This record gives sequence, C-alpha cells and structure tokens, in this order.
Amino acid sequence: MADKVRPRAAYRAVYLASPLKFHTTFHAFNRTVPQFNIDNWQKDPAAYEKHKWRTTKDRSHGRWSYSQGPLAGFRLEGWPDPGLLGAADLVQIAARAQAEKLEDRSFWEQVAERTFKLRDIVSVSDLAVILDAMVTANHRHLLLMKTLAREILDDVDKLSLVEAAVVASAYSHFRCVAPPLLAALNKHVVSLLSDTPPPFVQPGGNLDSDPGSVTVIARAMTTLNHATPELMQALLRAAETKISVMTFPDIANFLEAFAKAKVPLDASPEFWQAVISKVPGSRMASLCPALRAMAVLKVDQQSVREALVSEILVGIQKAPPGEPPRPFGSAFDMATPFRFPSFGPPQYPLDFMGLLDPSPAKPEAVAADATEENAEFGGAVGEGDIIEDSIFGAPPKAGTSNAADQPSDSIFAPPPATLQSDFATMDGEIDDMETAPERAPRLFNAVARQPWLPEVSDFRGFDATTNLNRNRRGFRVGEALEGLHHYWAMDEKLPVSLANSNVEHRSGTEIDLLLAASPVLRSALEGLNAEQLTCAAELYARLDDDVADDTVEDLVQESVRKLATFSSPQLRRLWIAAATCEKLSDPYLEKARRRRFPKELRRELRHQENAGKATPTLKKVQRGLPRAPAPPKEATAASKDASSPTA
Repeated sequence: MADKVRPRAAYRAVYLASPLKFHTTFHAFNRTVPQFNIDNWQKDPAAYEKHKWRTTKDRSHGRWSYSQGPLAGFRLEGWPDPGLLGAADLVQIAARAQAEKLEDRSFWEQVAERTFKLRDIVSVSDLAVILDAMVTANHRHLLLMKTLAREILDDVDKLSLVEAAVVASAYSHFRCVAPPLLAALNKHVVSLLSDTPPPFVQPGGNLDSDPGSVTVIARAMTTLNHATPELMQALLRAAETKISVMTFPDIANFLEAFAKAKVPLDASPEFWQAVISKVPGSRMASLCPALRAMAVLKVDQQSVREALVSEILVGIQKAPPGEPPRPFGSAFDMATPFRFPSFGPPQYPLDFMGLLDPSPAKPEAVAADATEENAEFGGAVGEGDIIEDSIFGAPPKAGTSNAADQPSDSIFAPPPATLQSDFATMDGEIDDMETAPERAPRLFNAVARQPWLPEVSDFRGFDATTNLNRNRRGFRVGEALEGLHHYWAMDEKLPVSLANSNVEHRSGTEIDLLLAASPVLRSALEGLNAEQLTCAAELYARLDDDVADDTVEDLVQESVRKLATFSSPQLRRLWIAAATCEKLSDPYLEKARRRRFPKELRRELRHQENAGKATPTLKKVQRGLPRAPAPPKEATAASKDASSPTA
C-alpha cells in the first residue's frame, strides 16, 4: 500500500517543532496601544434634523422616561460621584485623585463621561488639568480625546507653555493623532518662545515654572511625527537659556528627540559645558541614550564624548555580569545534551496510581498487608498517600538513562511490583482486568520522530521582572555600543555599513568599554534589537581577542534567532562581520544565508562567493568592501568556455 501524502498541516507541525526555525522574539518594555487617527472636523448639514428626530422620539415615551441606558453610579468611600459634579468641582476632584494616585477604573470612566458633557463650559486650562490626571491614571477614553481636539483647537492661543506640554503629552501617551490640533500647537509654542508672544499669555509662556516642558513638548511631537524644524530650533533656544536648571535625564530625552526628528543640533559651547557638568553620577538609563543621540546627530564634541564614555564604563563595571548564554544548539544534542523541562514532578494519590499504567503486568505475589514497608519509596505506603511518578519525579539513578529505561511506546512507566501488590490487596479484580490499549506518547518530537521525554524533572524558574530588567540592561548597553559605532564611522569618514577598520588609533577608554561590556552584553542579548546586534558584532569583530570572538559568536546566534527583524543592509553588515572572525563557524547562519536571506542579497553573496571574495579561505578580503558590480554577460560566457573540458 502506497504511503499516504502528508497534509499541509503536518508539514507546518514539523516546521514549528524544528530547531532550525527562524522566528522573531519581541520584548515589550512599555505598554503599546494602537494609534487612533482623529479626522478633521466637518460640519454636518443634517445635524439639526438628526437632533430633532432624536428629541421627538425621546419625548414620545413620556415625561419620566430615560432612554440613555441604565443609571450606573459610582460609590467609593471618601469620594463623590463625578457624574453629579459641576465643572469646578470636577476639576478639583480630578486633581485630588491624581495626587492620591487613585486607580479605580469606574471613577475615571465617570470623570471622562462627565468631562464630555461639560466640555463647553470648562476652560481650556481646566481641560489640560483633567487630561494630565487621566495620563497619570493611564485611562484612555477615545471619544473624549476626539471631542477635546476641537475644543482645545478653538482656544489653543490661551494655553501657557506648561499647559501646551500637558496637552501634547496626553495625545502622545494615548497615541491619538489629530493633525489640526498638533499643527496649531506647533505654531503656538513657536510664538510663545518668540519675541512676540500671544496677548493672552506672558512672554516665554511661563518657562520658569517648569523648564522640563521643553523636553516634554519635543518628545511628544517627535513621537507623533509632527515636530517641525522651526519648533525644534525654538525649543533649543529655550533649552540653552534654562540648561543650568534642567536635569540630565531631561537633557538626554531632549537629545534623543532631536535624533529621532533628524534635526541638526547646533548648540552653543556653554550648553555643552553645562552638559559635561551634569554627567557625573547620572544613571545608565540616561547616559546610553545621550551617547547614541549625539553620535546619530554627529555632534563633534570630544569632551562630551569622553565624559559620557567614562561614566558609562563606570556604570558597566558596577553592573552584575549575569550568566553567559547557553551554547546554541545544546538543547538539540549538538554540544552538551540538554532538554528543556516540560513538566514538574506530578504527585498522584495511591488510589489512582494503577490508572497510569496502560498495560499493567500480572503481579508475581500478592501481599497480605497493604501497609508493609515499601523499599521503592523509602517508607510505609498507606491508602491515600501521595507519591511521585517515577518518570516526572526524581531524576534517574547514576548509571541509568531515561531514554533507555522507559518504554518507547508509552510515556508512563509501569508501577513497581510491591505497589501492584497493594492494589491487588485493595481490589481483587486486577487479575481479571482487560489489557488497556496502548496510548500514544503525549510529548512527541516531530523532527526526531520519537517520544520526547523530559530529562529534567522540575519546573524552570521564571520571573517576569527579572527578565524585564535583563532586557532593559541589554538594551541600554546596546544603545551605548551603537553610539560608539556611529562615532567610529564618523571618525573614519565612512558610511556606517563600511566602518570596519582597525582599532590601533582608538581611545583606550573606548576599548576598555568594549571589553567591560562583553559579559554584561552576553548575559542580556535578548534585549537587543537588529541595529544594536549588527553594530555590536561589527565592533567586536575588530578586536583580536578570544573574549571578542566569543561575543561575536553569541551576537550572531542571537541575530539568527531574530532574523526576521533584520533588513537587507543589516544582514549584509552582519555577514561581513561574521566573515571577519576566522574562528567563527555557524551552520545556522550559513543555512540562513542560503535559504532565509532576501533573494537579492543571496544572489549578491553567491556572486561574490563564485568570484572568490567570500570563500572560507579568503574571508578577510571582504572586510569593509562595498557591493561588487556584476560582470558583463560576455565575460561570464567567455569564462565558462575557457573552463570547459573541451577547451
């Protein structure tokens, strides 16, 4: 009988269970919500007729009817119902709830609904207060954000700089894009910081009250992709006047906003001197983004660069190194045998132990007393006792193997003979039991086509907070290395994709930073994105050190695991960096190059390999080389004729 053709689902099951599967792993540092686009307001000619029809329909039900749904009030001890408050009291209650960090969802829902009804009689300053309170409570009400966009747009010229920052931050936090409102805020902030401010606010928009408003506006407008060059330059002039009172985290966020908006940063020397004075003692969460932002902006301030690199080096030396990553492929018997645990040791009552055996064997002897000593479990076994399964319980004894001792056709092992005697004593029908049909293994390896029995019989410890901190630590170190990579490319006057030269003329502090970051980076590779992995691989590929080679190997393996997030230029740079290391031989990267890279890139690398520029013996030839042009068709045909046997 011919073999049956496998369905499509079977091939997909084999692919999903394959150890060579290339997939993407995302790390959610912050909560991400979908973007809500608010369309421009347009007048509805039939609005009056619709309102008249709804009013007539409501009045037809009688005077005391209520057609707006059930009356759902709010009841919380010490707090009034926001749905019954006026405009002034509503603003005060919202500010009080923000100060006390009230997290009751029904309360903030009532605040949003009441604000929606009272929006016409609430001033624009009070609307900013309510929006700030809702950002603190992280309560997203799309109808309110859509309606307030028009209300704030009508009175945008009455906002101070702090209130404009609050409104921009609210729409950025909830990812609500209202182009007319954002354009009006851009124009209003520029006029506030100019020499001719609007008549409703004082000059400067009360910048002295909160200098951090400059950073908040820059980040919000950049996040919403509505930061104009005029706005960023006006914010830079305001930041130069208040740099002495700004904190270093605000300065780092300000630089990061300029880097994201791709606006040149032409600051005065006094600005950079103030930045240098605030670097010592700063946290890594601000130092690493600042170095990357300055490198992306191509800020040629050597003193600021040295100060940031020195302080980052101190922070990395204080960080815990963590555990190095496991060798890639060790889980699939490529290096050291290791199996990921599937289950912990289950515990079963003694009464149910006989049900676990699909085909119980006939007992040799029947014990008279069910409570006699059981040597298998190290003590007396009585009715109702809890025991551990021999497969999922304690690990095997020395000299034995789970794969050899367990039957290949069943995942459960037969119970001991003494345990069967106990069951025979409690229930005399064990001899008359029919042999149960054999059950298929519950764990099946679709690649090896055999039962996949766990060798580790316990749960692996998992802590979401620990993993989050690890990913953040890796992301910050990756930012620092990405900034260092951009600076090296700028020093060599080369594109980022070709900056791959020697390091003899490099600063000793920067080389020490690379060596000190290696253990921290290797223990937190899961937090790096595609660009950071590529830049780090190119940096460590230049160092002639065993530690650097091991780091490049780990970076390449993590890159293969996140292959779907790489673009074609990043894959080309990663391949060149991997080819630079003579000790690196990764079969997964080689298979990805032949089967998973984009088609154009595969064709390009295949052409270079055929031309003798990317062979394993000539890997260093391709070090930093641009894309080689394809030879003409006539030359290719002539070379084939010359290499033919007849010629």
